[in-house]
Formats: sequence, structure tokens, C-alpha cells
Amino acid sequence: MKMLYRNEEGKLHFDNFDFELLIDGLFDKCKNMHELEWLEGQIIETVEYAKENFEEELEKENASTD
Repeated sequence: MKMLYRNEEGKLHFDNFDFELLIDGLFDKCKNMHELEWLEGQIIETVEYAKENFEEELEKENASTD
């Protein structure tokens, strides 16, 4: 499953369908609205944390190439 890859022009491509399948498998385990909202919060926090880490790494890389 390739959710994220570079196309022929070198641009990033995100396959929403494969990602939706992954996420559906997680939400499928929820039994009520509270669990759905809790899981959504967990996913958002995880994505935001990962983004911040990658952002810091990119800033370090860019600073070393300047």
C-alpha cells in the first residue's frame, strides 16, 4: 500500500483511499460517540506531534545548507 509517493514530476501524491481504509479500521473499533471523539483527538495529537518533529528536522537541515 503506497499512501504517499512522488509522481513522475517529483510532486508528492497522497492516496486518500488507502488512508481512509486504514482510518476506517481504527474507527470501526469504537462503540460510541465518546470513543469516536477520543480516537479523533488521539490521531490529531499524534499527527501534530509528528509534524512538529519533522518541522524541526527540516529547519535544522535547511539551516545547515544555508
